[in-house]
Amino acid sequence: MRRNPTSNLAFIDIMSCGLGAVILILVLLKNHQTAPDALLEQDQSALDQQIADLLSQQQASMAKTQADQSEQSKLDQEITQVRAKQSVISVIKSNTLSTIERLQLKIQASQRSLDALTAEAKSNRIETTTKRQEEYLVGLNIEGQRIVILVDSSASMTARELIKVTSYKVQSDAKRKSAAKWQRTLRIVQWLLARAPEDSELLVMSFSDKALIQSKPKWLSVKDKKALAKTMQAVESVAPYGATNLEQAINKVLKHSPDAIYLITDGLPTQGLGQASILSSGGCGGITSSKKTVSGDCRVTLLRRAASLTNSFKGKLSIILLPLEGDPQAAPELSKWVLSTGGTLISPAASWP
Repeated sequence: MRRNPTSNLAFIDIMSCGLGAVILILVLLKNHQTAPDALLEQDQSALDQQIADLLSQQQASMAKTQADQSEQSKLDQEITQVRAKQSVISVIKSNTLSTIERLQLKIQASQRSLDALTAEAKSNRIETTTKRQEEYLVGLNIEGQRIVILVDSSASMTARELIKVTSYKVQSDAKRKSAAKWQRTLRIVQWLLARAPEDSELLVMSFSDKALIQSKPKWLSVKDKKALAKTMQAVESVAPYGATNLEQAINKVLKHSPDAIYLITDGLPTQGLGQASILSSGGCGGITSSKKTVSGDCRVTLLRRAASLTNSFKGKLSIILLPLEGDPQAAPELSKWVLSTGGTLISPAASWP
C-alpha cells in the first residue's frame, strides 16, 4: 500500500525541530555555566579585598597593642619607682617620728630638770639673800622657835593712797598682785623667811576678812628649802582684797601656840569677830545704825579687841608697818600693843627691803 508522501515531510520537520531544540538547550546550558563562574570570581575578589582589609586592621591593632604594652611597661616601671620612693619616705618618716619622740622625751626631762633647778634657785634665793647694812639698822631681829609670819592681804595693801586703793578694788587679781605696795610686802615676807633661825619652825598666814594658812606643811622647818620655796609661791599667789579682820587672824594664830609673831600690816583693822551688836559701842555702829563706813574710833576699838587676845601670850609680837594715808592713830596704837609683848614696831623707809 502506497503511503502518503505528506506524512514523511512532517516527520522530518519534527525531527528538525527536535534537533534545534536540543541545540538550543546545549547553548543555554553553556551560557548557564559561564554566569556562575563570573559571579564566583566577583565574590572571590570581594572576599580577597575584605581579607586584605582585615589583615591591615589586624596589623594596625597589633601595632597599637605593642605600643600599649610598651606604655604599660613604662607605667609599671614608674609605679615601681614610686613605690620604692614611698618605701624610703616611710622609713624616713618612721625614723623622724622616733627622733621626735626621743627629742620630746629629752625636752620633758630637761623641763623637769629646769623646774627642779628653778625650785632650788627659789630656795637658794631665800637662803642666800644678801644682808645689806640697811637691813641691820632696822632694829628687827627674827627670833623664836615657833614663829608665825602674819601677812595683811586686805585691799588697802595695794597702795598707800586711798584713791589708788579704791581704784585697785575694781581691777583684776593680776593687777592687784602687781601693785607696788603688795610687791614690797612679798619682799618683806621673803626677808623674814631668809632670816629665821635655822633650828626654828615657821607658820605663814595671810588674812583679810578671813585668815588662811599658806605654809605647806602647816609648820615647816627652816632647813626645808623646798617647803620654804613652795610657801613663798603660795603667798605670791594671793591677790590682796577685802576687809581687815585682825581679830580673827590673831585668834587663829594663837591656837597654834607660837612663841613669836611677826605681823606685816598697814594700819588699823576694819572688821572684827562676830556679829555687830544691837547698840553702837566704841565708835562702831550697831545693827540699827545707818552708818555705812567704819570710823576711826571704831577701828581703834577693833584693834584693842584684837590686842586683848594676846594678854596671856608669853611670846613677842613685832609689827612691820607700811603706813596708809589717813590713818594717824595706827602707829601709836600698834606701838602700845607691841610694847606690851616686848616686841618691836618698825615703819621702814620706802627703799627697804
